[in-house]
Amino acid sequence: MNIPSRLLLSFVLTVLIFACKDDEITKVLKNCNVATYSDGFNDADTAFVDFGRLTVDFKDDTIVVKMELATIPSEITFNNDALAINALNFFWEVAFDVDQSGARDAGDLSFIISKFKFEQGEVNGNILDKTQKNIWEQLDDNSRKTISNLTDVTIAMNQFTIRVPLTIDEKLRSIECDTEVYFFSGYFTGTKSYSDHSPN
Repeated sequence: MNIPSRLLLSFVLTVLIFACKDDEITKVLKNCNVATYSDGFNDADTAFVDFGRLTVDFKDDTIVVKMELATIPSEITFNNDALAINALNFFWEVAFDVDQSGARDAGDLSFIISKFKFEQGEVNGNILDKTQKNIWEQLDDNSRKTISNLTDVTIAMNQFTIRVPLTIDEKLRSIECDTEVYFFSGYFTGTKSYSDHSPN
């Protein structure tokens, strides 16, 4: 499914963010298997988008991503009344710059947990129950397409864990142990927006 560009307006700033340098984050590689990225808490106005730590590990032909936030509540409110239909409500994204270009361009991949507002009516619910969980590929026209769903996403305390077998799609093998990794998150109510990213 191609994601229309108008649904991705809230991602525009990420194109600029990709230009940030490695020295703005802490990156540790252990035997070319584990990458750790630290951002520090309390730099976002809403705790459940406040990113603190990310690890990317390669285990038995599987990519294991762990995203630590300041908090992950058991329930949050979705489909805020002031938000337009088809607008992005929430997202937590790990983006892989597979061609090491320093920009979001064709072929780059993302693991993303997101929620778009497709119908009226606020509803409270669990993040895993109410969100879409996908692997997105960046296209030439600045839109994205879903190449697969994320089928193994869990929450424990304040951490998302995403496990992605490389066998899901051959394109995942373009993610290597030295691929640059970026984190983005956002919460949009229709009147206010909150976000975090690393590198800053």
